[in-house]
Amino acid sequence: MLAFVAVVQANSFVRFNTNLESCDSLVSCDDIVSVSDSLSKYKYFSPNPNIAVIYSAVFPGLGQVYNRKYWKLPIVYAGFSCCIYSIICNSIKYNYYKNTYTNFSRVNFSEYSKRHQFDKFGKKYLEWSNKRNIFIEKLKNEKEFYRRYRDLSCIATFGWYALFVVDAYVDAQLFNFDIGEDLSLRVNIFFANEVL
Repeated sequence: MLAFVAVVQANSFVRFNTNLESCDSLVSCDDIVSVSDSLSKYKYFSPNPNIAVIYSAVFPGLGQVYNRKYWKLPIVYAGFSCCIYSIICNSIKYNYYKNTYTNFSRVNFSEYSKRHQFDKFGKKYLEWSNKRNIFIEKLKNEKEFYRRYRDLSCIATFGWYALFVVDAYVDAQLFNFDIGEDLSLRVNIFFANEVL
């Protein structure tokens, strides 16, 4: 039976089990002690919360990598890509409706109808003028709708960024938090004696 039984890695903390009483005939006990002494120099990883915040603030997701929470990277970048996609789509539609609204509202059709005093044209202009006002109002509403959602997408992107900066800090703070088998609560009740 070998004295060096197992190397267990849990949260980057290396534990060694050396049994010096049961040495194998092929391995001397001195070799086992020297191996365990050389491996015990390694410290367990404990992240600094301030460094995690700085890394996450400089480049989104780097704080999660520093904390060794690699599984959070796809979540970080999926959220950012959705927010940026929303900003781009809403900006394109906002610019389209803004340009259409400004171009359409600049055209002055009243001068055209004054130059042409035909009765037939005048009736068509009055009908079209009412529809034109409705159409301009719809263009204005669409422009405001996409402007609002573009701005909300920018706010959501900043919120997503701030969420993962805070997440990196909390992860670093609670990295070595002990979650053992014994999670019992001990309650002691004391009654104060009243002095009369």
